[in-house]
Amino acid sequence: MKSEMQDLLSSSTSICLTADAWSGSRNRRSFLGVTGHILMSDDLKTKSYVLTCRLFTGSHTYYRIAKLLSRILKDSSCKSYMLRYRQWQ
Repeated sequence: MKSEMQDLLSSSTSICLTADAWSGSRNRRSFLGVTGHILMSDDLKTKSYVLTCRLFTGSHTYYRIAKLLSRILKDSSCKSYMLRYRQWQ
């Protein structure tokens, strides 16, 4: 499954990412989960993959989230030209 995901990510021209950060109320640990979604050109169906779910310590600022997302995407097979960030104001 992981090699299939890496093959699709490396051959795709675009990918839609969803990310969610949350904190557990009992253990006070924070996590960041990232999912990648690809629209297949042959049948226009989507394929979705969980890229990671990582422990996320410290404050949940834009810059810390962007830095962790960059690390996650570099560890995956996403091409560098696919990485775009926009800071919402």
